[in-house]
Amino acid sequence: MDTRTSINTVHYKTFGHGKPFVTISGIPSDHRIILSWMEPIFHSRSGWQRYYFDLPGTGQTSGEGITSIDQILDVVCEFIDTIIPGQRFTLLGLSVGGYLA
Repeated sequence: MDTRTSINTVHYKTFGHGKPFVTISGIPSDHRIILSWMEPIFHSRSGWQRYYFDLPGTGQTSGEGITSIDQILDVVCEFIDTIIPGQRFTLLGLSVGGYLA
């Protein structure tokens, strides 16, 4: 799936239903790394809707026009506000994704 932000279009995948669980991967990897680690955990746990997305410049999300980590954070925040507006959520980051979280 893709969702548009003011800077670019963010590619993501979602699984399950329930409380939002947003993951932020590292760079240069894309969403597939954190997805491969997290999904086995959720096979026996219901009640979570998981979101895995590609940061700008990774996977299928363009990095065009991105010149700073602050702009990457802007994309992350806008992405979250777009896919789960006004909802509480759990956030997990890996590497630079942890820094952004």
